[in-house]
Amino acid sequence: MEFEDIDKASAWRLILAVKTTNVPALARKAAVRLYQLGKKKYAIDFLIKQMDQYKFPTTHRNIISETCPEAAKELGRLGDQLAIEPLFEALGELGYGPAIGLAQHGDPEIEKRLVKLTEGESKVAVFAALCLGYMKNELIVPRLIHLMLQHNKYERVILDRISRLRGELILILGAYKNNVPAEHCFRNNVNKADIDWILNWYLYQDQYPSQRWLEWEIVNKYQWQEYVKSANDKFVLRHINIERWKEYSDVPCPFTSENDITDHREQILDFIIDKYFR
Repeated sequence: MEFEDIDKASAWRLILAVKTTNVPALARKAAVRLYQLGKKKYAIDFLIKQMDQYKFPTTHRNIISETCPEAAKELGRLGDQLAIEPLFEALGELGYGPAIGLAQHGDPEIEKRLVKLTEGESKVAVFAALCLGYMKNELIVPRLIHLMLQHNKYERVILDRISRLRGELILILGAYKNNVPAEHCFRNNVNKADIDWILNWYLYQDQYPSQRWLEWEIVNKYQWQEYVKSANDKFVLRHINIERWKEYSDVPCPFTSENDITDHREQILDFIIDKYFR
C-alpha cells in the first residue's frame, strides 16, 4: 500500500498495512485512518506500541529519535484518553514528541498535571515546561525564559547534542501573543538562522500542517510572508542548488551561481532583522 491509497482503503486493508509494512510512517498513517473509521482501540494500541519501542535496549537509536516521537505526536492529536498515561510515561525519555502530543491532546487535566512536573532540574521538568509552552500557558513564561537564557546547561541535562532545545524555545516564545516578557526574550535571542528556519518551514506548511504550526504562527504574527511573495524569494529559502530550479519552475533560472542564491536569501533575512529587531 502507498501513502496516497490510505484514505480510500478498507479497514481490513489498513490493518494488513499496519501489520506488514516496514515503513513506520505508513503504519502510523494507516492506524490514524483506522481510528477515524471507528477501530479506535486497535489504532491506539498500535501507536502506543510503536511509541514504546524506546523502552527496549535493542531498539535502534533512529527508531527512538524519529519513529517513537512521531507516534507520540499522533497519539496526542487523536485525543484519546487511553494515550494520556503512556504519553506522560514517555515525557522524560522521548521529550519533544510526547510534549507536543500532550499539548495537542485537549484534556484540561493535562495542564494541571504538567504544572506539578515543572519543579526541579530533571528532563521531565524541562519537557513539562516546554509542553506548557506549546499550550501557551502564561504562567510558565518565566520558566521558559530561564531555560532560554541557560539553554546550554539544560541541553546537557536532556542530552540534546544538536541544540534543539534553544530552537524549540525560540519558536515557543515567538508564538506567544500579547505576552511582553515572551516577546522581549524572542526579540533579544532570535537570529538570522532562526528566521531562515521559520520561513523555510512556513513555506512547507501545506505538507506538514499539524507539525509546524509554531512557525506558521510566528510568520503570521509578524507578517513575514510579505517578504517571501515571489518565486525567487521562495526558492532561495528552500534550495541552495541552481539545478533544483528546473524541478521548481518552468521559467528560466534568474540565478547564475549559488552565491546569487545565498545573497538573495541574506537580503531577505537582513531586511527582516533590520525591520523587526533593530
